[in-house]
Amino acid sequence: MRLAEMFPEEEDSEPVNWDYNHDFKCSKLALYFEVNTPPADGIMHPEAVLLLDDQSSTMRFFENARALKGVDGQAAMDKAKDEERMKLRMSRYMWGKFRGKHSPQPLADVVRIHPACTLEQILTDERMIVPNMLNQILVFPEDHDAHKAFLKERKVLDILNPILD
Repeated sequence: MRLAEMFPEEEDSEPVNWDYNHDFKCSKLALYFEVNTPPADGIMHPEAVLLLDDQSSTMRFFENARALKGVDGQAAMDKAKDEERMKLRMSRYMWGKFRGKHSPQPLADVVRIHPACTLEQILTDERMIVPNMLNQILVFPEDHDAHKAFLKERKVLDILNPILD
């Protein structure tokens, strides 16, 4: 299992270089992923991850990303920048109109992950958000203060258990 390789149990093994206090041990980890819960009124925060609902919106996302890199020339890059600015402006306007300009983005609910789950099981769960094609798994030492603070801010909806063959 990859978690056991990354976060070994043995005291004499080498921890990851940023684990100064040796808090991250495989058996003492709490793992979570954020859940896709669109707001009831349909108004997304301007900094929220926009969902790519279908193949057409996915293609537009990649075409704009390519144009913004300048791959298709300066004119295409300028046009893509203008389109993205207009989308952001409209999103900010809608958010300010209905929620107030300084209203913070609500925190997403989470699902706890059993450490024996495979990455495939996690990524194929329909509730999993994969922003910008990067999967995010939140990892905390079980008894750490940061984990306790996280649980005060977030609602845990479920536990994703491993599927045993």
